[in-house]
Amino acid sequence: MGRLMPSGGYYPSWVRCVHSREEAEGALSRKTLILFLWLIIGAAAAGQRGYFSDVPATCSAGATIAATMVTGPLNYLGVNPQITCNWPTPSAS
Repeated sequence: MGRLMPSGGYYPSWVRCVHSREEAEGALSRKTLILFLWLIIGAAAAGQRGYFSDVPATCSAGATIAATMVTGPLNYLGVNPQITCNWPTPSAS
C-alpha cells in the first residue's frame, strides 16, 4: 500500500519520507547569528581595552586581540577568564 505525498502522488510504503528543515534563501541560522553577535561583543571589549588604537607590532599583540574577541563576552557574563603562558627563555649561546 502506498502513501499520499504532499504533491498529490503516491510512493511505495518501503520508501521513507524525509522532511528537511531548510531555511529560506538568505536567512541566517540561529548559530550563525549568535556567533556574529558574540564576535561583535568581543570586538567591543577589545576596543574598550584600547587594543585597536595601535596596529599590532608583534604576533603576541595580535593574539591578545584575537583572544579578547573570543573570550571578551565572558567578562560581561561575570566570568573572568585568565590565560597564563609560561614560555621558556632561550639559552644564551
